[in-house]
Order: sequence, then C-alpha cells, then structure tokens
Amino acid sequence: MPIDSIRIQGNYAGGELQIPLQLIASFGLLLVRMTGLLTFLPIPGLRSGLELHRLVLGVLFTVLLLPWIPPTKSTDIYALGEIIRLAVTEAALGLAIGLCIALIQEGLALGTHMVSMQAGFSYASTIDPTSNADSAIIQVLINMSSALLFLALGIDTILFRFLLRSVEAVPPGHWTLTSSTAGAVMALFPPLFVDGIRWALPVVAILLVIDAALALLSRIQPQLQLLSLSFPIKMLAAMALIAAGAPMLPGALERASIRSFEVMQAILATAR
Repeated sequence: MPIDSIRIQGNYAGGELQIPLQLIASFGLLLVRMTGLLTFLPIPGLRSGLELHRLVLGVLFTVLLLPWIPPTKSTDIYALGEIIRLAVTEAALGLAIGLCIALIQEGLALGTHMVSMQAGFSYASTIDPTSNADSAIIQVLINMSSALLFLALGIDTILFRFLLRSVEAVPPGHWTLTSSTAGAVMALFPPLFVDGIRWALPVVAILLVIDAALALLSRIQPQLQLLSLSFPIKMLAAMALIAAGAPMLPGALERASIRSFEVMQAILATAR
C-alpha cells in the first residue's frame, strides 16, 4: 500500500498531524527553484553574506509562494531518480530566471566599465557590494544607482508578481528543460552589448577627442606639458557627461527589464 502522507503523533489522545507527501515534495522542489533564483539575483551584499542567510531567504520565499501552488493530482514522484531529475529541472528554471534578472543591469555596467577604463577611473578602485569584485568607483556608483532605479521603477514588485504567476501557471515539477530555454537566455546577451556600447560610445568618443587635442597642442607647444593634465581633464569630462546622460538611465533600465521579462515568459511557456 503506497504511503501518501506522514503522520506525527502528539502527546494528547487524538493529537495526530498528517502531512501529505505531495505537499512536502512541492515545498522541496519550490525551495530548489528559489535557491537557484537567489544565486544570480542582484541584491547588494547577498553574495558576500553567509550561506545560512541565503538559505533562510530562500525558505521565506518558498513559504510565501507555497499557498499559491494549485492543487494537483497525487502522482508517483517519490522514486529517487525522479526526485533528482525534478530537482535539477527546478534548479535550472530558477537559475534561468535569476540570470535574466541579473542581466537587466549588466548593459549599464558594461558601458560604465568602458568609460572608466578610458577616463582613468580604473586607478581608483573599490569593492562592488553587488558582485563582490574589485571595480572602479564610477562603476560602483552606476551599479548602485541602477539598483535604486530597480526599486524606484517598481521592477521588484513586477518580479514578485511574476514569481506568483509562475508558481500558479507552472507548479513545481511541471516544467521541462529544453534547448530553447538556453537559446532564449543567450538571446539576451547581444542587446546587452548594444546597450553598453550606446551608453559608452558618446563619452568614449569625446574623451578620444580630448586626448587627440591635448596631444596636438603638446606637439605644437612642447613647453606646455599638457599631457600631465590629461587625466584630470578626462575625469572631469567623463563625470560631466555621465551626469548629463543620467536622465537616460531609467529608460535604458526599463527597456532591459521588458526584454528580460519577455524571455522569462518564453521560458515558462515550455511547461509540460
């Protein structure tokens, strides 16, 4: 006779708690999905925190989303091989969604890295709390600004609603990993480079003009020693140009968010 629940006997007479195995399996698979999501989720300080903190956050996400799982018929998913296959599939789904969210800000980060290398900001570096990597100061500033815009534009609320709808539309154990999933995620990388080049190209072009002008003046008048002023002039020019282009950041972040959510919807469309 198959076991369909776990019975816990209390100290009092008749105090018995029955936990369906289907509920336990759904909780475990959803926890695997949320853990994969948190792997790439761009939360400042999350990657540098303790593993226990991330695990607790994944459990809280799972507890919040568990009541929204639609009731399904009890199926025989209790074999070890089937459970491992479903866990790997749910982890892949969480990683794919988390990577799509992380790529929203990477276009701006790539463009800022191009500007910082040309302007000379790479000589003054610090630790980026989002990626926990050694980055230029201006790059950390843009990353933190994009994180604040992520909250100001309400993209976090859209993400929570998407997770809720995804659990309702694709319950744990009902998603299939296909080759089109990897293709959909990889399709986000070319627009990422396009956004980075669009963001950095005007600034880099003006900085190259400044370099050429200073080199020409130093060639005409060697006594001026203008090349020693190239770094402060380029830094000031880069900061002024970035400040002038700051109003374009919300639009760029919104376009990148729309692309990512479209890919996430396409990924969920492969549910079985």
